[in-house]
Amino acid sequence: MEELGEDKPFDFGVGAEYDFGELFSLGAKVGDILDSEGISFGVFAMVRPLKSDDLIIRAGYSYYSGEGALEEEGYSENISIVGKNMYNASVEYTLTDFSIAAEIAGDAEVDDDENPYDMYIGAGLGYSINEHFSVALEGQCFLDFSNENAKPLFGFEPAFAFSTGNHELSFGVDMEFCDGNVFAQFPVSWVYSF
Repeated sequence: MEELGEDKPFDFGVGAEYDFGELFSLGAKVGDILDSEGISFGVFAMVRPLKSDDLIIRAGYSYYSGEGALEEEGYSENISIVGKNMYNASVEYTLTDFSIAAEIAGDAEVDDDENPYDMYIGAGLGYSINEHFSVALEGQCFLDFSNENAKPLFGFEPAFAFSTGNHELSFGVDMEFCDGNVFAQFPVSWVYSF
């Protein structure tokens, strides 16, 4: 492959995951195996302490040993976290019509790089009012611990969904706040399932 006038090797990776019944699973992946500039690897795990889908805990770690461009992990429509030592963890709990989730991700090496944020924290609540209506509220925070001192970014998104038959209509308000500035988006979607 040729990218911006440079020859790049074919991107090749392998991964495997093993499920230990309903209780937990472990996995690993190796990427950029044919890339002479560096190689990446990651490990991840998922645990169901209650032996059901009601409570799920996930964790992962990835490392990149090289000088090439780093892979970005998108945690917002506008913001990604980039790093050589990335970690993440999440927990999800569902109780009948109510659900709650929380997630944290970041770069274990705090340095001054092209990525202004070193950590992402997110949380969400969901409630199914009945078989047709559901509401959700998601929040997020991006933090910087380097000497660049990027101002924290906070965001939240209330959303509403209506479904009937094969149709689902959803809309929300996506607000982000940073250093006295406010950014707003109004996502609307319609999904038809065959």
